[in-house]
Amino acid sequence: MSWHEFWIFVHVVLFVYWLGADLGVLVLARRARDRHMPLEQRALLLEMAMKIDFTPRVAFVLMLPVGLQLSWSLGLLLAQPWLPVIGWSVAGLWLALVLRLAMTGGADPLLQRVQTAWLLILALLMALSALLPWLLPTVSWPAWFSGKLGLYALICLMALGIDRAFQPVAHGFSLLAADGADAARGEALIGPGINATLRIVVALYVALLAAAWLGIVQPGI
Repeated sequence: MSWHEFWIFVHVVLFVYWLGADLGVLVLARRARDRHMPLEQRALLLEMAMKIDFTPRVAFVLMLPVGLQLSWSLGLLLAQPWLPVIGWSVAGLWLALVLRLAMTGGADPLLQRVQTAWLLILALLMALSALLPWLLPTVSWPAWFSGKLGLYALICLMALGIDRAFQPVAHGFSLLAADGADAARGEALIGPGINATLRIVVALYVALLAAAWLGIVQPGI
């Protein structure tokens, strides 16, 4: 097995765990909307969904350096051999942040702000990188590769949207344990919050599949 084939294999494994685990999260989250189920079961379903969600988040992080490594082995980044090194260094710090957020249950406001700032910066960097062949004559890679970079930038923004859309859901479940008006208010937050989250998740699936299609077909070559 060549190094290029090895990185293709790792890339496919990350894609499978990203998309496959996210489908499990989607199914569990949809079921947790059912207000006719006992609260304990709904809370358990949501807890399981959040634990499974850790896998696609790790795949999201590792897809960046693995994608750069694969691009280098394909010959697209021969003029920028330092990019994969930077990618792995950044991914190490990013993965540490994801792990820390998982350990705290995402409840640390400072870590949440750091993650938000990082995803915004990364989205901007990926979007600018996608435009480099048109901005700098010294940079030349195929349009399909720019398309993958642009889609990764879009996925960064979608990841932020998912976290933001899910915030009312977590608050709603905390209110369900109460009686009366608080429980009703919590129920009113859960359904719309999960629906909004799932709409962004489906859009992310489309972007992920489009990125995979560009990488496999490589139109224009």
